[in-house]
Amino acid sequence: MGSCSTESVDGLSRQIIEQARCLRPNEFVPLPKRANLVMAPNVYPYLELGARDRLLKALDSKKSQTMTINSALRTVAQQYLVSHWSLSKICGVQMATRPGESNHEIGTALDIKEAASWRPALEAQDFKWLGAADRVHFDYKSASPTRAATDVLAFQKLWNRNHKDDAISESGRFDAATEQRLKKAPPSGFALGASCSKSRPR
Repeated sequence: MGSCSTESVDGLSRQIIEQARCLRPNEFVPLPKRANLVMAPNVYPYLELGARDRLLKALDSKKSQTMTINSALRTVAQQYLVSHWSLSKICGVQMATRPGESNHEIGTALDIKEAASWRPALEAQDFKWLGAADRVHFDYKSASPTRAATDVLAFQKLWNRNHKDDAISESGRFDAATEQRLKKAPPSGFALGASCSKSRPR
């Protein structure tokens, strides 16, 4: 955890996203390109369907103004790093929730470089600015209430596919067992990646 980049877990994060898209495609919808949209390095361009559609409306309302997204969808592997940085007061992270509890993990949160200038357009599309506590952060208001996180469930399924002799509960909750396995998980990804096929009884 010496670096301030989540790129170290890119391989694992991409597997988590792929598995999550198998489970609930509307929560991990690709964000199409726009001429006035810039994605910072290591940003995964996915949002929940409603948030994605409302963001596009905001972008199209100010086509001459550039929006730089510094964070959109964030996997449980990334959130684990970011929450560590927040607790340790390093890497300039103002605030971060525990893994499994961030709206970034369900595709309904954005961190935007030009937050002040985009705030009116985003608020018109049901995004809520978090305020002084986290000046770059916006949450989509119509997000689902707190529930099991799809990215956590995706990780649990990946772990179990690769560790049948050390299986954990596929609850979607970031419990102690899941945290322990996440610490052991290969940052570059598992040998067996995502699978969209549903297991059938034999």
